[in-house]
Amino acid sequence: TGTIGEGETIELILENITTDMAGTYTCVVETAEGCMSNESSATVNISAAPAITDIDGGGPYCEGETINLTAGNDVVGVGMVDYTWTGPNGFTFTGTAGENGPFTASIPNAQLTDAGEYCLNITSAAGCGGDEMCVMVEVNPNPIVDEFTGGGEFCEGEMTTLSGTIDLNG
Repeated sequence: TGTIGEGETIELILENITTDMAGTYTCVVETAEGCMSNESSATVNISAAPAITDIDGGGPYCEGETINLTAGNDVVGVGMVDYTWTGPNGFTFTGTAGENGPFTASIPNAQLTDAGEYCLNITSAAGCGGDEMCVMVEVNPNPIVDEFTGGGEFCEGEMTTLSGTIDLNG
C-alpha cells in the first residue's frame, strides 16, 4: 500500500527470500477517485538452497594412507547436487550426488604436502548454491628407522645387541 504518481514504477522488494515467500503477488491500483485498475500478477518460485552438514575427513592421517573427505546436505527437495572439493596443491574433485549426498572425495597415498584446508561447495539442480564449508586435514610423517645394526651369525647362547636410529619426524 502506498501512493505513487503518473508514470512511476511500482516496486515490491523481497529481500533474503525464503521458500515460504513463494507464491503469486498481485498489484491493483486505485485512484483518488476510487477507480480500480486491472489486476497484474507475477508468480515467484523459490528453490531451496542446499546446506552442507556433517563435513568430515580431517584425520589425522599418516603418510601413505588415503584421505577420505565427506559431507551431507540436510535440506529436502533440492534434487541432485553438484559438488566440488578444493584443497592444497591445486587439488580439485567434482562430482554429482543425490540431495543427501554423500559428497565424497579421496586422496590416495597421502603426503605431508596434502595437509591443509579442504573446502566443499555444493549447488542444487536449480542452480542454488549453499555456503562453503571447510575442514583442516592433518597428515603426519611416518617414523624412519635408520642404520639398524647388530645382525650376523651367532652361536646358541651368545649375545648380540641390535640397534638403530629412529627419526619420528620422517
